[in-house]
Amino acid sequence: MASLLGNFNWATAAIPFAQANLRNIQNLYIGHSRTAGGNLGVKTILTEEARADLNWWIRHLDQSIRKSFLIADPDLVLFSDASMTGWGATDGYCSTGGKWSNQDTERHINELELLAAFLALQYFASASRNCFIRINIDNTTAVAHINKSGGTISPHLLEIALKIAKWSELRNLNVEAKYLPGALNIMTDMESRRSFQDRGDWQLNHRFSERSGSTGTRK
Repeated sequence: MASLLGNFNWATAAIPFAQANLRNIQNLYIGHSRTAGGNLGVKTILTEEARADLNWWIRHLDQSIRKSFLIADPDLVLFSDASMTGWGATDGYCSTGGKWSNQDTERHINELELLAAFLALQYFASASRNCFIRINIDNTTAVAHINKSGGTISPHLLEIALKIAKWSELRNLNVEAKYLPGALNIMTDMESRRSFQDRGDWQLNHRFSERSGSTGTRK
């Protein structure tokens, strides 16, 4: 499995969305290494998630899809932010935001920042296809999890990151996260900290809010 992962890691630079479809195999390997006491010769049973990842690689290697290494201007630029009470997002022209549910307020702020980015993408880019989107976030952990399609430390962050990656893959969206200091992310910061006592006439589509338990407004 170590040899297989090594080859896959090498290939992720050339295949779009590959890293997101490697995480379940990677986590299985890490767990197996711990229980086997470092003996990598011991066989392990693949989980359904790991099998799904392997099947994805088989299909997409045959298609010979390749990433572009040229730096292009994004087709859409978004900004998102989260506080412990709510989230906010803007595309530079319109803004939206919402209040976290009681369940969401128990999450770590890193999770909320990543979830806010996902909600921003859902709100502003659901109809987008085959384009490059840059989302600016003032949280380095959220930025890293989007750009790397997850991580190996927090299962909660990995879950959200993989949802973002799968959602983007369905629309063939190249989503890049960029760190933006909070002092420069003023509009979304204000939106994420609003009292939400006056929700106005606009509300986030229910199919988005139901996924996170949040409500949303637009100004």
